[in-house]
Amino acid sequence: MKLNKSPGPVPIFAEFIHHTGEKARKTLLMLFNKIWKKTDAAPSLWGKGNNHPFLKKDKTATYFNSYRLISFTYTLAKLMKRLVTNRLKWHNEIKELLHHAQGGLRKPRSTEELDTTFSQCIKNNLDKSNSVGAIFVDFKEAYDTV
Repeated sequence: MKLNKSPGPVPIFAEFIHHTGEKARKTLLMLFNKIWKKTDAAPSLWGKGNNHPFLKKDKTATYFNSYRLISFTYTLAKLMKRLVTNRLKWHNEIKELLHHAQGGLRKPRSTEELDTTFSQCIKNNLDKSNSVGAIFVDFKEAYDTV
């Protein structure tokens, strides 16, 4: 977990969990495993957070779209989310559920690797006189740092 971040509505800081001993970590893992096995066991509050609007860099405060909404969620919920995400990623890789060309959010695949694969696929098809179709979507407006 990232340290020096907001703990959310309840003051359980990531630093506290980071510095706990083996017994506390095993207890947390047992709790998370029980929640994992029984999906309705997670505290309902974990799905909630405190939302705060923050002005985006170099934006005018008078416009609604000049703000980014940040949700401060529970530290234990963040930890559980990371555990579930890692388990699902592992499951997808082991079972080969994703196409080999799917690279989004998959380590160690990079944008450059996908771009090269895509370009090579186009070249191969054009060399065979096949028609090639592609769609480009510009997400620049959707994200601040694209």
